[in-house]
Amino acid sequence: MPEPLVVVVGPLEINCYVWPIGKGGALVVDPGAEVERIEGVMRENDLTPRAIALTHGHPDHLGGAGEMAKHHGIPCYLHPDDLIWVAALKEEWLEIYGPKPTEWPHFTSYPPLLTFPTLQLEVLPLPGHSPGGVVLYDSTEGIAVVGDTVFAGGVGRADLPGGDADTLFHNIERVLMSLPDDTRLLPGHGPATTVGVEKRSNPFLL
Repeated sequence: MPEPLVVVVGPLEINCYVWPIGKGGALVVDPGAEVERIEGVMRENDLTPRAIALTHGHPDHLGGAGEMAKHHGIPCYLHPDDLIWVAALKEEWLEIYGPKPTEWPHFTSYPPLLTFPTLQLEVLPLPGHSPGGVVLYDSTEGIAVVGDTVFAGGVGRADLPGGDADTLFHNIERVLMSLPDDTRLLPGHGPATTVGVEKRSNPFLL
């Protein structure tokens, strides 16, 4: 099974994942900026975007979603609890995130499973960093795209509107740390890690 490709984009260097799903298609996770560069990587790998999935609704993760969704006519999945972010961002956009999007996607609520020709992902709600954060888990390959919940040696911030530190830590333990130790965690920023490594060495989780 092909691995997700990572494209680091935007001023906050978020990890956009291009996940092959079979028949030349790809699921694009968190296209936060630099859509042309993301699509260039897809063209180099003979992939076409078939759907967009957002791990949460923060601006650095959704900035390019509308442009890509409109151009290709594809769905954009977001947990409904993070629609509060989208409503706020239409009125206000922090300059650190780069140019304000000119296109806003029509958001589709997640089903419990995202099913594609060669990939099935469990959609695991994990609020705390934001109200509608989710983890996309491929149990067959042991891969979880975790957004900004956990990083290598760190955890996501919980001081933005809708965030809650107690909720975040509870759900990291409940959702992520219950996965097999060899599960690879692909975060929204920085390098990949594993459940086992974070259990043993993440100072915020010890």
